[in-house]
Amino acid sequence: MKSMTGFFHLEKAISNYMFSVNLKSYNGKFLEFKFKLPEVLYAYELDIRNFIATYVKRGNVFLYVGYKEIMPNVNFNLNPHYVEAITRLRDNLLKNSNLNIKDELSLGDFLSLRGALIVDDVSVEQSLIYDVFKEVLRETLLNYDKSRIFEGENIKQDIISMLVLIEKDLELLKKSHDSINNKLFSSIKENLLKLMDDFSDINVAEEAAKMAIRLDINEEIVRLYSHINNFYRNIEHEVCGKVLEFIAQEMHREVTTMSNKAIDLDIRNLVLNMKLNLEKIKEHLRNIE
Repeated sequence: MKSMTGFFHLEKAISNYMFSVNLKSYNGKFLEFKFKLPEVLYAYELDIRNFIATYVKRGNVFLYVGYKEIMPNVNFNLNPHYVEAITRLRDNLLKNSNLNIKDELSLGDFLSLRGALIVDDVSVEQSLIYDVFKEVLRETLLNYDKSRIFEGENIKQDIISMLVLIEKDLELLKKSHDSINNKLFSSIKENLLKLMDDFSDINVAEEAAKMAIRLDINEEIVRLYSHINNFYRNIEHEVCGKVLEFIAQEMHREVTTMSNKAIDLDIRNLVLNMKLNLEKIKEHLRNIE
């Protein structure tokens, strides 16, 4: 079981490349992405999405990537037009014997002129940069997953503890079922006798039995046990959030039906406890992958 909430930050240098990666997520019904990538990785956004999707199945995922080259790959050249123009200027000035001009030009003379220096970026294969980044992203995802598994395990234990409480209340309900039914039948029969003086005892008993059957919660108890067992089986799966949400909804349906049928105060209290714990479970499940 994994939580949909996770975070990890990694800064790593590989070869000549430095990457800074922030990966975080929070709960969501589907898998959705929001990226902030350096230009060099724009062409690989779909590949990055698919790669992350092998680790994350649902939730809102945010990925922020910083990138720089440790030693810039550049070539420096002098602008040939500047060189030709300055050389001509020097030659012309030297021809003027009245000027004391030295017959030499230094590199600094050229560098002091705006635009004289040409900087050429040496192109690097983007696929090579992506391959390096993919290893950084893999390490980020592995550590990010550890945080989600850790939180998911804590949530799992809390869910199980609440499920145990529901089982205890359900067991009390099951044990008292027969006595509650007898009590219910007697109560209905007594009320019918007060309202229907002209009915025979047999007719009253039949009507009381029909009403008691309609208010009986045995079927709901049986189905709720089945849903709980199904919940325990699926909670051990790595990706189980959607399935558990569906099972919890079915459990809620049974508990609500019992609540609607309940006349006895003891039953109402037990059902109310189950409903409260079930709501806590459902709240947890909103953050499970």
